Amino acid sequence: MKYIITCMACLLLIGCIPLQQSDVSGGTKNDSFMYYGDYGLLNIGSADKKKTVTLLPDSSYALSPKGIKYGIYTEPHFYDLDQKFPYIRDHVTLVNPRGKRIGSIPQNGTWHFHFEFIGSRGRESRDFTSSFWTFYYNPIIHGPPN
Repeated sequence: MKYIITCMACLLLIGCIPLQQSDVSGGTKNDSFMYYGDYGLLNIGSADKKKTVTLLPDSSYALSPKGIKYGIYTEPHFYDLDQKFPYIRDHVTLVNPRGKRIGSIPQNGTWHFHFEFIGSRGRESRDFTSSFWTFYYNPIIHGPPN
């Protein structure tokens, strides 16, 4: 009986795919920020007009659930440049305390993102809070993806 239970447990665990999930809040009406696995996309203001803000990465940061402060590295998002969109989003990458750019969010929990920029009204800032958690998807249990 133990052998059958062990085999069933192994079959259910085969194919588990860890998927990082997130829930973001903050900013103002037309702002958006989302972290997609190994980078974030930041949009300040209306996306159908030309971008009027310049992000200040030296004054911007991310704060981990454990209180570790990460720097921000930013560049124009290549897809927006290729598609010639009027608003070029900021492609945001985290920088660890040693100065090395990192890809994915290193830990689950609630993160705080603080962005400072120069806009039409001078120096401004936006804050976003994002909760990250890992969902383990298994096609045997959850069915095929939609």
